[in-house]
Amino acid sequence: KFLKKIRNQISFLQNMVETKGENARFYVLLLTAEELSSTKLDKVDSGTVKSVQQAYDTAIQYADKALLIQNAALTCELFAEYLIRCKEKVVEGKTKSSHHGNDLHTLVSDATISSYMIRAME
Repeated sequence: KFLKKIRNQISFLQNMVETKGENARFYVLLLTAEELSSTKLDKVDSGTVKSVQQAYDTAIQYADKALLIQNAALTCELFAEYLIRCKEKVVEGKTKSSHHGNDLHTLVSDATISSYMIRAME
């Protein structure tokens, strides 16, 4: 139900960007990252986390460029929360992958989470 609403909003906003300009582009990027993070939470591996990170980073960079400071901060916080959920799954051993590798542990490390939370407060 939640994902259907997000997908509908993404569609609506993409149409808005195409017909009325770039004002809604950030929201398309943010909702796309949120959709990806919601659908990929059951598969926690380094490739998945990196693809979600790329989606959030794209939204953050767009917000920074457009001087949408609060939106960039919100997006940093949302990605940090996603990383916390992933880390919990890794610690509990509830990931589908039997081999996580050091890369995954680095991606969901306290240092990575802190860097995004600090960026949200700057």
